[in-house]
Amino acid sequence: MEQITNLRNQLRAKDVRYKVIKNNFARIAFEQLAAPSGVADYLVGPTAVAIAPRDSNEVAKILLGFAQEAPALQVKGALIGDAVYNAQETEAFSKLPGRLELISMLLSVLNGPARNLAGALNDMPARLVRTVKAVGEKKAG
Repeated sequence: MEQITNLRNQLRAKDVRYKVIKNNFARIAFEQLAAPSGVADYLVGPTAVAIAPRDSNEVAKILLGFAQEAPALQVKGALIGDAVYNAQETEAFSKLPGRLELISMLLSVLNGPARNLAGALNDMPARLVRTVKAVGEKKAG
């Protein structure tokens, strides 16, 4: 019980709703959402559904990490957008960088050339000063 409470707290921090649901109710809900037909194949045995408004990648990481700690939880699959993923595909999806990580990577790549240009422009006066100092030392010596 303590482990499930910990999982729920982790998911709640990401604004994720986690509910244990009856398979018949889940089938009806997914039919009303016009979800792909492959979703019904995963509604066998005990089922819990995690609904994430954003960053489904982070939710997959949390659930798979928890599944390693508590073997009672088994990730059967995922419905992300209009795609149905099996357990292996969900695990691969969880290893991808999240939205915020991708944005920071992009900004880092975009910032690189400007940073290099600034370094090169700052280096020119420093080279001139070092050259003048070396010439001055050579003439003094």
